[in-house]
Amino acid sequence: MATPQLKSSPAIRVPPPDPASKPHAMDPLTLMINECNVMLLAMRRNNRAMGGVAAILGSSDVFGGSELFADFGASLPMFLPGLASKNALHANDANDTGKLLEQSFLQLRAILSKSKALHEVDLLTLMQPFMLTIESSSTSSSVTALALNTVSKALQYEILSRNAPNFATTLVQLTTSLTHCRFEASDQNTDDLLLLKVLSLLETIVVSPVSELLPNAVMSEVIHTCLCLACNKRRSEVLRRASEMAMIAITVRVFQRVRELEPENSNGEDLPSNFAELNSEVIGGDDDHHLEESGQTIVEEHKNYKTAARRASATTIDMAPKSPRKPSLSENSKPVVNEQFDIHCINEFLGFLISMISPSNQFQHMESTRVFALSLINTALEVTGDVIPEHPSLMALVADPVSKDVLQIISSTDLPALLQAALRLFCTMSIILKPYLKLQNELTFNLLFTSILPDNAATGQRAATSASLKVALSKETIIEHFSYLWFISPSFFTELFVDFDCDFERSDLASKFIDFLCTLALPESASLTTDNVPPICLDGIRSFVAGVHERTKSVADEFSQDKGHEQIIANKLRKKAFIKCTELFNKKAARGVEALYKESFLKDPTDKKELAQFFFEKSTRLNKKVLGVYLSEPANKDLLKEFMHLFDFSGLRVDEGLRIMLKAFRLPGESQQIERVVETFADAFVASQNSLDGGVLHLQDGQEPVVLDSGAVFLLSFSIIMLNTDLHNPQIKRHMDLNDYERNVSGVHSFPRWYLETMYNSIRDREIVMPEEHHGTEKWFDDVWHNLISSQSKYARDHSASNIVLSRHVTSLFDRLLFESVADKILEMLLEVFKGAEDEVIITQVMSSIDKCAQICAQYSMTKQLDRLIASLAELTGLLKSTKSASSEQDFSLVQMPTTQIKVAGESAPITVSKMSIQFAANYKAQLSFHVLFTLTKYPGTTVSSAWDPIVKIILTLYENCLVEPNLFGEFQKLLKLPPLRKVKPQYEPASPRVSEDSGFMSTVSSFLRSYSDVPEPSKEEIADSKHTMQIVKLVKVASVFESVSKRESTEMENFVNTLLANLPEYNEGSSRYYESEVLFLFEVAVCFALISNGQEVINNVIESLLQHSKTSALTMTGKIRLMTYYLLLVRQSDKLQKEQVEDCIKELLKIDPKVLRQQGSPLVLPLISLADNESSLRNLVVSPMFWELLKELGAESHNAEEVLTFVSSIIEKSPTDINSDNFVVLLGLLDEFSSLGAIYAHYEQKKLTDVSEEDKERMRNLVSVSKLSLTLTQKLGASYHEQFDTLIQAFAHQCFNPCREVRNYAMQLFRTTLLSHGANNHDSSLVVFDFGLFPLLAELEKELVLDTDKEGFSETQLQVLSLLSKSFLMFYDKLERTTSEKIWSGMVRSFRVFDQINSQNPRYKIFREQSSEDMKNMILVLQNDFLQRSNTELWNSTWKELDELFPGLREEVTLNIVDTKETGNTSVAVSEPIPEPLATAPSSAVETAVPEAIADLKLETSAAPVLEPRGDSLQEMASPEIDEAVSAVGATEGVQTV
Repeated sequence: MATPQLKSSPAIRVPPPDPASKPHAMDPLTLMINECNVMLLAMRRNNRAMGGVAAILGSSDVFGGSELFADFGASLPMFLPGLASKNALHANDANDTGKLLEQSFLQLRAILSKSKALHEVDLLTLMQPFMLTIESSSTSSSVTALALNTVSKALQYEILSRNAPNFATTLVQLTTSLTHCRFEASDQNTDDLLLLKVLSLLETIVVSPVSELLPNAVMSEVIHTCLCLACNKRRSEVLRRASEMAMIAITVRVFQRVRELEPENSNGEDLPSNFAELNSEVIGGDDDHHLEESGQTIVEEHKNYKTAARRASATTIDMAPKSPRKPSLSENSKPVVNEQFDIHCINEFLGFLISMISPSNQFQHMESTRVFALSLINTALEVTGDVIPEHPSLMALVADPVSKDVLQIISSTDLPALLQAALRLFCTMSIILKPYLKLQNELTFNLLFTSILPDNAATGQRAATSASLKVALSKETIIEHFSYLWFISPSFFTELFVDFDCDFERSDLASKFIDFLCTLALPESASLTTDNVPPICLDGIRSFVAGVHERTKSVADEFSQDKGHEQIIANKLRKKAFIKCTELFNKKAARGVEALYKESFLKDPTDKKELAQFFFEKSTRLNKKVLGVYLSEPANKDLLKEFMHLFDFSGLRVDEGLRIMLKAFRLPGESQQIERVVETFADAFVASQNSLDGGVLHLQDGQEPVVLDSGAVFLLSFSIIMLNTDLHNPQIKRHMDLNDYERNVSGVHSFPRWYLETMYNSIRDREIVMPEEHHGTEKWFDDVWHNLISSQSKYARDHSASNIVLSRHVTSLFDRLLFESVADKILEMLLEVFKGAEDEVIITQVMSSIDKCAQICAQYSMTKQLDRLIASLAELTGLLKSTKSASSEQDFSLVQMPTTQIKVAGESAPITVSKMSIQFAANYKAQLSFHVLFTLTKYPGTTVSSAWDPIVKIILTLYENCLVEPNLFGEFQKLLKLPPLRKVKPQYEPASPRVSEDSGFMSTVSSFLRSYSDVPEPSKEEIADSKHTMQIVKLVKVASVFESVSKRESTEMENFVNTLLANLPEYNEGSSRYYESEVLFLFEVAVCFALISNGQEVINNVIESLLQHSKTSALTMTGKIRLMTYYLLLVRQSDKLQKEQVEDCIKELLKIDPKVLRQQGSPLVLPLISLADNESSLRNLVVSPMFWELLKELGAESHNAEEVLTFVSSIIEKSPTDINSDNFVVLLGLLDEFSSLGAIYAHYEQKKLTDVSEEDKERMRNLVSVSKLSLTLTQKLGASYHEQFDTLIQAFAHQCFNPCREVRNYAMQLFRTTLLSHGANNHDSSLVVFDFGLFPLLAELEKELVLDTDKEGFSETQLQVLSLLSKSFLMFYDKLERTTSEKIWSGMVRSFRVFDQINSQNPRYKIFREQSSEDMKNMILVLQNDFLQRSNTELWNSTWKELDELFPGLREEVTLNIVDTKETGNTSVAVSEPIPEPLATAPSSAVETAVPEAIADLKLETSAAPVLEPRGDSLQEMASPEIDEAVSAVGATEGVQTV
């Protein structure tokens, strides 16, 4: 390229620079003079010196005198006209050239010598001799090196400064000289060193800010020069590497320029289809003996670079049929010197690189050259990729040739370096230009998926490349570069999902990508790839899961209501339906159309316009062959016409229109169908042409116009189809040439030759490929790519970026849809990898991902996946009974290991050692699975269902091995007074605690001997393993599962209860150890959850199961009582009437040993009482004697008294009608049991102990209060029901010898009130008072056993009874028969005598005697007027015989009294004290109304009167001197409150 001829400019006076700002010490003028001297000296030494007078006289004489240079500065004076021309450097005589160069330096030195400052010299004048030296091929390398050194100094010392005049011109000229540097060749090392200097200077200029002054042509020369040096394999490695580094820096600077440019108005369609090729050498030594050719010229003109044929398809992104390709830029246009390089230079640079990477040029460039070119393109995109879309010309190059070449390289090569470079470039494009290269990325990913896993290829899309034959190492490289994508962008897969999976026209790329990675993450995929591929793919899945999990945690589950988001989601949800419709269409078109209508993709299937529009716009997924057949059917003629008229054929040739039309569908096979399609096409084509130009195409100068009608187009169309088949059928040996084709079509119509020639050449160069025609062949790729670029219209290119900003919130919106579609595959893969992994790090990482998947599934309520995950994790724990232990190596040694509970020194609680614990501690996978499984159950989104069955089984396994605390519901147990559930009893429990052993010989011997014992004692290691298992179970907090379930919905709790019931154990030899404990544990949990949920179905299920298990003989009495408690508690809540079942339950309870029932039956009280409340459906149980009998047994224990007594009180006071002849006696006996409780207080009362705690005192006082209240209720009971008075007074009489004085005195008071208020009016009713009340009481009070319970206090009671006896007899004797009265009297006299004897030693005997004597005296005074008269000799004698002995002097006193009476004439004797009123004189209205009026008419049959047997056993206990044992015997407990 010729050096631009520069015009001289007038000298400009520039003020000298500030010395303080100089970057060097030497004066610039002196420096440059010195440089001239050095150059001259070097030339002379090389025998290039100038001879003659000029050398002696000086240059001024030669150049014509000093006046010539009186004024210089702007440009070099024309003293050597030939020097200004580059042609002078090409003189045949090298000596002449050398002399001319010497003369130029002499002249420059003379100019500098006469100058006062360097800035007075024009910059171009100053540098031109050096530039000429650099360009001269006749100079030696040493001289050229000196010139380069001077240029380097000028740049470093800022002699070449932007402030200097003519700097821009000088810089352009200097850069051009450097790119045209030539010199005489010497050895290669010297030459390469010199070229290295040139390279360094070029890099310095380009990367500096002054590069903005370089025009397009100069910058292109720099790029071309550096590229040639970097790619020339004949140069040294050092030079090439330096050139590569320089080229990288230049690439960065060149593409940074894109950011400085204004966005282009061009649409990218005016780019050349051919790209410049690199020359083999542009700078260097002439006659280089290392070059293949000598005498090489400096360089060809840049505009005449050799060009190589480029692919015709690689023109622009937009290959829209209606827009034919426009002419390329003129290659002869010259750049303007003073304009900065712009987009044209950058496009040309990228064109250089494209030509280097093109597979079509792969044999012209070495692998390293192509790798280097790929790396430069990658650098360019890294620098300015984000603004490339603003420049359509650049974007067109990236979208088509670059993307296509990269894909072809990746698909076709296994060379590691080339493959890595191409993959890196692909990743860069995918990251930076993803929105603008959607179609390219989709095709690339799909082909790469196919290349690695051919089975994953979509039907009918097998590329005929070597992709499917890639070696394992290449597959690994591809996967490694894929990993960059997801590591750089955490939301990579979600973005793919939005761009592709949510697009009707695109494939489900995100789902396919994840499936692809899941398949390769499995260990067996290493056989197809390498050992490194599965971990990489696993990391990819883990990265995706971690990203979704992180966004799920930080974003609330309230999604945006943005309409754009909703539309995209709607598209995704409808995409499945759309694909199903298209699949139906591909099988049978009519069914597909019907399905499209049903799914609302078509409004009216009979509307031809709508249907044609659908086929035209949304036919991507339709089988083109089926579509072609459907359109060509005779019935669809109108549809075909509408479809064909949607194409825009304006301005196109027939072959171009036909090519477009045949991309939409495939021609059917029948000739009639083909004819119908071609005929319709001809009509549409002509109509499209006529709409613009009346059938005349756009013509160039000299071209004959073409007029086409339907017939002509029909003929041409058929001829083109035949020509296409002829030219591209490999089975045809002789192909049709242009003349043959012209003869074939010219018979009917006359067409211009240029028109036929153009169509012929188009078909010859590029086959018309119908859809799916070349699957499996090499032509398939070109056809697919061409269709891809064609479909990427200008609008699509400009608007391909998604309008959605994927913020964290919006990304989470689509995460759910994507994760739902791939969750099954991911979980399946992770579990499979986890099972096969052996490295603990991998195991932990995979389980962490599984846990995150579980959290995501819970957040998104993915119940199906959670249920599968629960089942899989449960299996992995090894705790299911059906699961084989993972540590099978230990099974042999553990077969005989029983479940042993051992106490270890230093441990607060015993340790349970079992085979399960030891195996679990040795299985790291099982521990992780166990932890994640039970953590999963606590996630809020986890739904309790039947899938929780494995969880329950695991809990039971832990329970059976004493690792789970059974008492989960402490408050429930406390409320019902249920004792805590016991843990499962171990099989073996050593008597002595285990002492920690030191390691050593004796320890080993000890362990060995223990292994041969009948029940082997666990070793130190086994104990440590069991402790580890206990710690894990404690850490997991198994009990929290139940807490979590209790907070769920009712339906979930019901599901859990049903699962518990389904896992109730069956009794057999193997389950005997834990059967009862496990049954009770499961039922307690089930009952609690059934009550919480209050679901009738689940309550009835539990009731049915309780009844069934309570009948088994495998349960102890205590266990049955507990189950019956649960049953009675639930029956109250059931909506089914279960009276018979409840009665059966009470019968079973009454069959239990009373002692056991009383001790263990406290929990039954509250459920039993609840059955009789007013809201219960079993309210009528209260009339059942069995009901009260059971309450009687339960109430016998003091700690049950309060509840039972409160209930009895409510019945007596509020519902007396519930008391009848069937339950009266039982109820009375129940109250009698309560009245006896006060006996416990007798010891404290009598001895007045001071060392008793206030709490115990309060407890004892409460019992006394309970007894007194019971007595009060007894009286009320008698007042409300009079029919069994005998039983009532028997109950009172029973408590009148209670060891407790307070209770006894209160009982006596009520007894007296009851007796004296008894309205007896006949013999029988009067006799009851004595036979069932007084005389039994007198008999008891005579017993030493009774009297011993209160030796000091019973004398008062005896006295009270005798007094009551006297008053009662006087009150009722006249209603008795005489004989009966006499017998009673005899008994009374006897009792007076017995009690007198008993109290004879009592300190209060005197008082007793006086009182009893007075009572007897009163009776005699009355009875002497009745049956106790002298006339009744026998009775009189026997009476006084006793009384004279008992009360000496009484006879005289009575006789005297009689005399006094006679004297006064008053024969009546008053009772000494009035009859006391009853304690409760005002019964409630309920009681009054309940008493039948006819009760007075009832007569007592004494023989049938029931008798209450006294609590003799209790009294014996009360008499024991060890009062604490007595308290314990009657079951006194804390917690009874004062009534």
